[in-house]
Amino acid sequence: MIAQTGKHKNRNKWPQWVYDLGDRMVRRYWINEERHIIDAVEWFDGCFYKTRDERADPAEIDLEPPVHGTLANWIHAARSHATIALKFGLRIAHRQLGGRGQSLVAIRPLEWVIIDHTEADIWLIILSDIVDADGNRRILSVKRPWLVTAIDLYSRMDLGHFLSFDPPSVRTVMECIKRVTTPKAELIERFGESKGATDGFGFMTGVILDNALENVMVSMQMVLEALGIEVEYAPRATPEYKAWVERYISTTNETLRGLPGGIPLEILDGDPDPRKFASLTLSDVTELLDHRIVTRYHLNVHAGIEMPPARKWGLGLKEFGRGTVDDARTMHALMGQYKKAVLTAEGIRLEGHVFHDPYITSTLMDHMARFQRASRQRRGKDQTRSIEVHTFRDPADCSHIYVIDLHTRQVVRLPNRDEAYSNTAVSFAWAKAAKKENQQANEEFHSREERAGAQRDFQLKLEEMLATQSHGDGKATARLVEGGRAVMEHQLLIEVEECSVASSISGMKGVDIPRDAAFVERDDVWEAPKGRSSSKKHGPRPKKPTTIDGTATRLKPSLPASASTKPIIDIETSEARLDQLQRLSQLNIGEIA
Repeated sequence: MIAQTGKHKNRNKWPQWVYDLGDRMVRRYWINEERHIIDAVEWFDGCFYKTRDERADPAEIDLEPPVHGTLANWIHAARSHATIALKFGLRIAHRQLGGRGQSLVAIRPLEWVIIDHTEADIWLIILSDIVDADGNRRILSVKRPWLVTAIDLYSRMDLGHFLSFDPPSVRTVMECIKRVTTPKAELIERFGESKGATDGFGFMTGVILDNALENVMVSMQMVLEALGIEVEYAPRATPEYKAWVERYISTTNETLRGLPGGIPLEILDGDPDPRKFASLTLSDVTELLDHRIVTRYHLNVHAGIEMPPARKWGLGLKEFGRGTVDDARTMHALMGQYKKAVLTAEGIRLEGHVFHDPYITSTLMDHMARFQRASRQRRGKDQTRSIEVHTFRDPADCSHIYVIDLHTRQVVRLPNRDEAYSNTAVSFAWAKAAKKENQQANEEFHSREERAGAQRDFQLKLEEMLATQSHGDGKATARLVEGGRAVMEHQLLIEVEECSVASSISGMKGVDIPRDAAFVERDDVWEAPKGRSSSKKHGPRPKKPTTIDGTATRLKPSLPASASTKPIIDIETSEARLDQLQRLSQLNIGEIA
């Protein structure tokens, strides 16, 4: 009897058309994500009264619809994996009714480290560096910081955390990895050994990251692969995959909510704005957070591992040991943004800066010349080689970059060529803003309109000079007027004129049209005529030939019979002739035809 209970629905209370209308209501609710139960119930009521009046059945005149609770039960009775997937999607259906799979399991410390970002539930103030007469600093702004945390999966130990106003990026992830691999000297100096609560550091073999854009970049892939760290990306929209760090961040946010400027978990209407109570700075909250983690979290029993994280961390180090970094300098050098660049004799141009040192550049080019393809090089033998290199840079420091020497397998530091940036550690963003500010100042000092006006005045001055200068003196001015451009080839403008010509044997009677270039019709060897001789003296001039009586004679060149007697004048000779004619005209000597 118990086994058969509920298998057969009792559908005798209302007519069949009411149940059919209820089935339509259920389908209407489960096929639309935005539709609520009250919307489906109201739709049922409207259809119920309309259908009852159209049927006009005397037995159904006083028939009332099912109450709202009954209609809601009909909707809930259809809840299943299929209907939830139809309304909210397959992922939500798996989250609600699917079994959880086995996540990663660590068997030793530093095997897997989980890194995550979250916006902290607190408002912090940003103070000015300028101190007034009373010794106070002005509040510039109120911001919410980002909390970056790294948790050891084996012991739940906090290996590195920090607060920053920078949004999640490759830089924040790299900074967190640096804190994981670096001993906590400041915490040891402040709290002592504290039963191993300040001993969380070491070289990790694997890291779990969010499948977010700031982590799935070439820089992250290249750097972690070069360091020998395996990367595991959590699936999208699945916080349960890294539930340990999510729980830890939630516990940390509970502490921040109790501080001045903390954001409550739920803000009701009429509650005061938490920003009005903000009075702590980034360093103040960092000190409070360090105190809570070292003295409470690491020493209290963790429900997930049933012992304090500091105790399990110490037991794991005794059994498996601690991995450390062999070359901390190289590792910290690689902890930056990666980008391919081109190395030449002038150094490396990157992000608006030139990084160059004569000795370092020469050494890098000598070592890596063998790794470049000859097809990618410039053709000239005396030109510099272009070598593709791998560079790493810290976005917060533009004083230098790091280059991988593929021959020695070492990381080489290449300084900024500009001493103003090589001696002062400023970020690339700051340097870019400073250059933009300087460019704007230059524009205000001498604007584009003023530069254009000066160019127009210079052009008018040149044109006035050209109008009064002689032919020879005006040549250079004419070139300036034309903008210093090279002589360009001009297309010949050919005019075609139709005409009627009387018939003849050659077809050219009465028409004088040159048919070909002059050098084509010549029978002798065509040679370029000699130009004007140099003004330098090359010895005494040869004597003119004389006759027996001592008088000078003129020798006429002998020309072939087929050669044309028309003189051939080159460009320089014609130009010299024009200069001579102009000088004669200025001296009023004769009339020049």
